[in-house]
Amino acid sequence: MRHPGAGPAGDGRPLLAAGPLVGSGLVDMLAAYADTTAGPFLVLTRSGVHQFDAAA
Repeated sequence: MRHPGAGPAGDGRPLLAAGPLVGSGLVDMLAAYADTTAGPFLVLTRSGVHQFDAAA
């Protein structure tokens, strides 16, 4: 049943699709942050491989 003044059917679908995408992005960001604070890791650049310790 459509409510008076509601837009065309399917207006809420982009928002419905955006929710899981934003949620998975936040989980990915937290996982990446946890990896960087766990200990040293290596960074590969053109000048070579460097050890980076974010906890120090």
